[in-house]
Amino acid sequence: MNVPGLGWIVSNYNHSRYETQPLQEALVEAFGKEPYLFGGQRTETGNINVRVAVTATSSAGTAIVLSNYNRLCNEKLPYQFYRPEKQVGELKVWEAARATSAAPTYFKALCHEPSKQTFWDGGVYNNNPINIADRERKLIWPDLAEQEPDVVVSIGTLFCGKSEKKRTTKWASSPKGIVAHFKFLAKMASDHLHTSLDSQRTWEEFMSVRGPAAANRGRYIRLNPELETQPPKLDEVDQLEALEEITRFRIGGDHKLQSLARRLIATSFYFETVGDVKEDETGHAFEIEGSYTPELCRRAPC
Repeated sequence: MNVPGLGWIVSNYNHSRYETQPLQEALVEAFGKEPYLFGGQRTETGNINVRVAVTATSSAGTAIVLSNYNRLCNEKLPYQFYRPEKQVGELKVWEAARATSAAPTYFKALCHEPSKQTFWDGGVYNNNPINIADRERKLIWPDLAEQEPDVVVSIGTLFCGKSEKKRTTKWASSPKGIVAHFKFLAKMASDHLHTSLDSQRTWEEFMSVRGPAAANRGRYIRLNPELETQPPKLDEVDQLEALEEITRFRIGGDHKLQSLARRLIATSFYFETVGDVKEDETGHAFEIEGSYTPELCRRAPC
């Protein structure tokens, strides 16, 4: 890959900079070869009532959501909820992980033979899928759609505020030929690498549209330290230790991290109040009566 010219030819002939097989084998080892993300036989330890969704991009340029749940939707969404008619068309857990990490030029797309679908990295369109997450939770729990969630956590991968203006990704089907395909992947990779700031803007726009009341803004937490320089490329692994040190330094004293920890602990308790809050003479202590309600714990979308 480091030989001028030859590396370019090999990369574009293989449609990826790195071998995909080792990544695939690592995912199979981590998640198992058989378990489906949705449907199929579940083990006792794997049957956990937690909704999980990841994003991907189809070869036709459509944003895709891969999930371990189903829900009813009667409206047109800017993304496709992947749910084939037959189980054979569903993705295994390792396949979903492979699909959502197929970053253009770095790894090949996932070609899912049973469904005849091809999937690329979800970050092509949704590097920060906060809007998808918010829409999905309303579809999963429609009776709670208008209520404020307990806590929303958005974790970024660092950004530089000096980045150039937002770019718009325009998708076209992969062309044939080494040169044409190289230009196609290079465009996708360029857009992908310039979305670190877009991710931060996506969060800011989400909060602007969401417009929670001042008392509820603390429920929405974004952890994404800012860098003085551009973040490294996806494969610059020699920068990992430096990034870890910067992150610990920038986020270590961040009050948002402490607030998040307290809120996550608080979501473990569900208390139904009776009567008004009583304040003592000092104004520093309060008393409230009520009872623990297991029903709330079962139906609340934490």
